Amino acid sequence: QKGRMVFGKHVIKDVHPVDIVTFRDVIVRSSNIGMSKVGIRLGSESLFSYLRNFGFGENSGLGLPGETSGILRNVKTWAKVDVATHSFGQGVAVTPLQMVRAISAIANNGLLPELRVVAKDGELPYQRVVSAKAAMQVKDALYGVVEDERGTGKKAAVLGVRVGGKTGTAQKAKKDGRGYEEGKYVASFLGFADGAPL
Repeated sequence: QKGRMVFGKHVIKDVHPVDIVTFRDVIVRSSNIGMSKVGIRLGSESLFSYLRNFGFGENSGLGLPGETSGILRNVKTWAKVDVATHSFGQGVAVTPLQMVRAISAIANNGLLPELRVVAKDGELPYQRVVSAKAAMQVKDALYGVVEDERGTGKKAAVLGVRVGGKTGTAQKAKKDGRGYEEGKYVASFLGFADGAPL
């Protein structure tokens, strides 16, 4: 059914239902179903590996007081549905630093930066987490989130600057930590800007 995908005993929904779309449009239109299908094709082991490579589930290494590693359970404990839900960000908890670092890797053509409060010798070490080609394809989709007429982040556009990014809608967790509050959400946008004039 349009806008719904049955996965075992679970139903995955899209807020804005789409038909058959390209991978780029899965990102531009923020399709949970499309991302679930990508995750299923990757498989749980590969998806978990990529999430770890991008720095999720581990401390950033900055040594700041109160910093956490977020929540990314070991793949061996995942239920079957977790490969689908983790693909669009449900069932994991990430910190703002982790998100900024991860999108930096896409903006930097696949190179994940080491975070520093103050850069040593003016240079930050990088680790390649995806190929430059893959990063460029995702970066193009993230530009589409802001530039495309159906993009979910059109309000982030800045005249004269190319902006890319990703919108997010997270359900608020219940106070007892089991499940989510009905109808309560946190909306977010994470982006980057190209310094070159349009």
